[in-house]
Amino acid sequence: MAGKTDTFDDLMLLARAAQIVLQDEVLDDLGEAAITPLRANILRLVARRGRQSVNDVAFFLGQSKPSASQNIDLLVRSGLACREADTVDRRCVWVSLTARGRGFLERAERRQMEVLERSIANLQGTQLERLSRDMRSFALALLAHSDRPRQCLQCCAYDSAGCVRRDGAWQCPHALRGARGSKGSRLTRVTETRPCAALDGVVE
Repeated sequence: MAGKTDTFDDLMLLARAAQIVLQDEVLDDLGEAAITPLRANILRLVARRGRQSVNDVAFFLGQSKPSASQNIDLLVRSGLACREADTVDRRCVWVSLTARGRGFLERAERRQMEVLERSIANLQGTQLERLSRDMRSFALALLAHSDRPRQCLQCCAYDSAGCVRRDGAWQCPHALRGARGSKGSRLTRVTETRPCAALDGVVE
């Protein structure tokens, strides 16, 4: 039986491998020089929750408003996002995705799924189900000990009260809204089965 040290080492190996292969290498392959994992998450946030203010993005990143604004500027200059002033409060600036930004996310999701499908090709149905269930349970067990705001793993946004369990399935309203905009995407397929990390404020 593996000891705690072995479990920790294996978990770190899995986390690093997923980051390198499913995130870093996929982003590099898509050829968008301005896209870092952090900026990709900004795009996912806006894609799944609709337009966001600069303050919203700063809160999501856990950074200052100037830092968030700098990352948004790079996305805007790359043609992946756009800014628009609020029609009522000119001090408020909204961030939205461009068609190019949405296309980038769709390509990234397709590429990630291709890599993942090759990696799990040798697993049988029951093995894959057990692996998914165990990883899900372990992820929630880890997050239960976090003192940080709860982060939904479906919509990539801090909003624990908006992530609910209904009829035995975990559903995030923001992820559902995003799924309607991209039929057939990875998000559409996993929304009904993947739990969010919102362990407080969950509605049964």
